[in-house]
Order: sequence, then C-alpha cells, then structure tokens
Amino acid sequence: MRSRIIWLLTALVVVGICVRPVWKGFELIRYSMIGDKPEGALPWADVSGLAFFARQFALTSTNDSSDDKTIRKRRDELVDILAIRPLSSYYWLQLAESRVDANEAPAKASAVLELSVLTGANEGYMVSQRGMFGIWQWEALSPENRTRAVADLAARRLSGRNLAWLKTTLSEKTEQVRQAIRLALQAQGFPKGNFAQIGL
Repeated sequence: MRSRIIWLLTALVVVGICVRPVWKGFELIRYSMIGDKPEGALPWADVSGLAFFARQFALTSTNDSSDDKTIRKRRDELVDILAIRPLSSYYWLQLAESRVDANEAPAKASAVLELSVLTGANEGYMVSQRGMFGIWQWEALSPENRTRAVADLAARRLSGRNLAWLKTTLSEKTEQVRQAIRLALQAQGFPKGNFAQIGL
C-alpha cells in the first residue's frame, strides 16, 4: 500500500512539473498559427518568451502620410519593445527616428541615438544606418554625434540604395550645411568616388 502511494505521489509530481512546459508549447503552437495579421499577435504581447516577437510583429508601421496619433502609437510600442529587449541597437535607432517624427526635443532623439551606439557600436548594418540618421538630423546633433555620424558613413561600404538616399537627403540641406558635411566626410576618409554619387 505504501509503495502504491509513493508511486502515485511521484506520478503527480512528474505531471505537475510537465504542465508548464506543455502549456508553453501549446502557446507556441497557437502563436505560430496567427498567420500574416499583426493584430493576431497582440494576445501574446505579455506572454513570457513570446512578448518580444509578438510586439515586434504587431509594431505599427508609419510613412510620410502618417498622422500624429499613429506616430505616437509607434513610439510607445517601441518603448515597450525596448523594455523587453534593451540591448537592441536597431530598436533604439527606430525609437530615435520615431521621436524625431513625433517632433520631440532633439536632445531626446540624440540621447536614444547614443544608446543605439552603446548597444551595437560595431554592428555593420547599424553603423551605416546611424550614419544616415546623423546626416538626416545633422542640424540637431551635437558636434560629437556629427563626428560619429560621418565616421560611421566612412567606415562601411554603402550600397547604391543608401547613396541614393543620401543624395536626396543632402539635396534638401542648405549649401552651408552641405559644405560642412562634405568637409567632415573628407576628414574621415569618405571614399572620393562617393561624393559625386551623393551630390557633393
């Protein structure tokens, strides 16, 4: 009788230990079935292990025609994502861009940009992306951030798409700013052949 009780208690303990992993596995299966609808990921936004992916998938997209409410919503969603994944240099840069779009104080965007550098100083893709952000927001940046931006652009080979983006962005700057950027790029060893491609 005693051995049967021990066997039963052991079985109950094993079943109890397995309940949580089985339930988590069930949640993963349900999550994988949400398809291509971002709003379908929202029920998992606070589920441990899935929260980052769910919030990432459901992140509100914006474009040049987005209204203030949509821009602020995306900014708040990015803050929530970074609360889960604070070492993501990509999302720190996304938050910096969102703060610019939301017309927040330039110092706030610059502070977030520095966190992107801190968390991913040598990530190849992010280096060039931060450099382009620096050119875009040149007038609002501190001298240190300007120097870092042009150093980042000079450090990596830029794609034709990035060069075209830079040309368009620089064409909207004043001649004084364009010349300042040109001198800064020259000082950092920016490839000479790229100057014509970006309109400098």
